[in-house]
Amino acid sequence: MGFESVPTHGKVSRIEKAGVKMAFTDGWNLSIAVDMADKTAQGDEWKSGLPGQKGWSGQINGSFAPGNTEHKAIIDNIIATTPVLLTDVSFVPDTGASSLSGNLYINSLAITTALGAVNKFVASFTGDGALSIV
Repeated sequence: MGFESVPTHGKVSRIEKAGVKMAFTDGWNLSIAVDMADKTAQGDEWKSGLPGQKGWSGQINGSFAPGNTEHKAIIDNIIATTPVLLTDVSFVPDTGASSLSGNLYINSLAITTALGAVNKFVASFTGDGALSIV
């Protein structure tokens, strides 16, 4: 399998942990970055950089269902004395497409409620180690 060569629609995008689809999600975002050190020397007219370590982070958005197994795991993880490393988490952009996969820590959870609306959540995470394409 490979990534699609044309834009895809987010309606089938999902998050999976060890092959189990996370229910009640509205979407996710993923940011991948490279640390850059400035190696510009005195007298240079243009800045130069030196690439360093890579990292990734993002957010999971959804309708809050605290009785759902995956949502309860996020709550348990964030309130634990020591957060647990979640392994084998995959971000799948489309049916049949490759996914981005890695290990992560949940580092924040925001829950929003409003009268007459569905309760929502945003869980922020930071990757631990490499992100891979599977």
